[in-house]
Amino acid sequence: MVESALLSRFATLSFFRYADRRSRWEAFVRMGQPPQGGSAIEGLRLVKPLGTGGGAGFSLWPDWSTYALLLGWAAEADARSAMESSAFIEAYRSGAAEERVFCLEPFLGHGCWDGSPVFEYSGRSPAGRVAVLTRARIKNVWAPVFWTRVGSVSKRLQGMEGLHFAKGVGSLPAIEQATFSVWESQDPLKRFAYAGKAHSAVVRTTRKTGWYSEELFARFSVLSEEVRRLG
Repeated sequence: MVESALLSRFATLSFFRYADRRSRWEAFVRMGQPPQGGSAIEGLRLVKPLGTGGGAGFSLWPDWSTYALLLGWAAEADARSAMESSAFIEAYRSGAAEERVFCLEPFLGHGCWDGSPVFEYSGRSPAGRVAVLTRARIKNVWAPVFWTRVGSVSKRLQGMEGLHFAKGVGSLPAIEQATFSVWESQDPLKRFAYAGKAHSAVVRTTRKTGWYSEELFARFSVLSEEVRRLG
């Protein structure tokens, strides 16, 4: 069992959009390297640089213009301070034309990332907007089958009533994928998750066949969202 002192009670997820080839290449190289300097930031407990997919959900096709940075924090105050003044975070902003930042409080979830739980869930269900991070590490033997089944779910996600934002993210193409989505409230999220035939069928198949070697499901209260023009 992981001590609560190591778990993140607050999270930020930033999406950086790069407009030209040089900045995109530099972002690609940076995202593939171990993060440098994060250990010196007060309250920073989780650092996950991520690529993004071309669709709203799980996708094999990369979006070369957009990269993401998931950070977990001991407290909201630590995150707010670092997001404004940290050279570590400024390095990821370098060359970006736009940054979209979600500030998040995890309230419900289960599962692990790289073998360990990462969030401490408050249990406080929000009345307003809610975000969902669904991550899976797909067993190599099941990858071809997985990709033939999830297309219908990703297509249905696009255009769903009550969906504010959705983007596929991940660190290893084909076998390590996640979807981050933001909903106006929990009601449309529940309709998508539990009433949709395609989504329900994939969930049942996943449980029956054991596609995943590791998974993480987390829901967050969306405390704020900010879009910044950087370049």
